[in-house]
Amino acid sequence: MDLVEKGILTFLGAWLLLHEKAHEVIVDLIEKGKAAPGEGKYFIEDLSKRVDEEKEELKKKISECAHIALKEAGFATDGDVKMLTRRLNDLEKRLKSLEKGIGKEPRKSKM
Repeated sequence: MDLVEKGILTFLGAWLLLHEKAHEVIVDLIEKGKAAPGEGKYFIEDLSKRVDEEKEELKKKISECAHIALKEAGFATDGDVKMLTRRLNDLEKRLKSLEKGIGKEPRKSKM
């Protein structure tokens, strides 16, 4: 499991604990008569909405950090590999075309 996955799972675990604890507090307040049942539902919905927004923001930040760390470590990105594959394919086509022009047998690709 990589760092990004661990970060997301940690965040989701914390969110579940927070949600559970908030629900317990609201039920307790309702039972003590300090909050109306409708207020608890509104609070949970608002909390869930804010947590979902924060979760998406956290995913973006983790992804950006991972991308930067991999780039700084010298790892090729998916885009880098795709670009190099396209360039290699273009060069192979040009080489075959040139070899045909001078009468040589085209080399077989190892890919």
